[in-house]
Amino acid sequence: MKFNKSTLSLLSVITLSLSTIGCSDNTSIDTNDDDIQVIDESAEVMNGQEVNEADSVEASEMSNSGFDPSLYQDVNKEADSNYLIYLALAQHPEEMFDEKRLNVAYPEYLNEQDPQKKDAMAEQLKPQLHAEMAKYEQPYRVKINLIPGHKRYDYEQEQAKKGLMGENIVLDGRILGRYDFETKSFPISVNVAGSDDNPCWFPFWAADFAVQKHDINIVPNEACSLEVQDIAVAEDISKRNVSAKGIGYYRFEDRIAYPERVDLTFFDLDTGEDLATKTFTWSY
Repeated sequence: MKFNKSTLSLLSVITLSLSTIGCSDNTSIDTNDDDIQVIDESAEVMNGQEVNEADSVEASEMSNSGFDPSLYQDVNKEADSNYLIYLALAQHPEEMFDEKRLNVAYPEYLNEQDPQKKDAMAEQLKPQLHAEMAKYEQPYRVKINLIPGHKRYDYEQEQAKKGLMGENIVLDGRILGRYDFETKSFPISVNVAGSDDNPCWFPFWAADFAVQKHDINIVPNEACSLEVQDIAVAEDISKRNVSAKGIGYYRFEDRIAYPERVDLTFFDLDTGEDLATKTFTWSY
């Protein structure tokens, strides 16, 4: 991982509230609370320019040999999350009869009390149900924005103005822990629901849990830390108002959202300067 001493900056999109970053062994480094994201061990620190989000994502995608971002659909491609319900029904690991599928997919069918009307609705809805289910092969891959908690409302409002869904993953406000002088790295915790054994857990679920989060015991291949070999650089990071953003690439299979890659970017929230990136990958 490369760092630029003079213009250390963190990529600007996922803002995690980060506050005090301390150092182990009773030595402290203070960092303002904002937002921080993660990118991989081959990441590099940016050169002080404010980077366009699309450009930074493209660069990280191209740097990973064998990774094809074109396989991943935008999870917010539709106006509402109903399509995720069809997807979950199509991928249900057990055989599900149409009656149950209709109850899950169509509230109006579930709530209809008149047997004759319900039968008529079933005949009308079944072709639509099967047509929607046929769209989703297993596995189905999506990409999802990772954002800081204080940006979530704004993001969802912006999506609503476009007539699109606003599904996202919120990153922990205190993503960086105390700087460790022995390992020369900041430990990372991306989700408050994570565990000590897997602090880099990126769960995604949607559509009233029609899409389920992956098991917390599934850990990424990369170390859950931001390596900073240069102490001066670590001290510089500690003085900044750090934030982060990212994009997660997920495979939906048997109704479970399995992360395949997550690109995180760290940036200075005040100046927009780029600092570092980290990519996480998973093996199954």
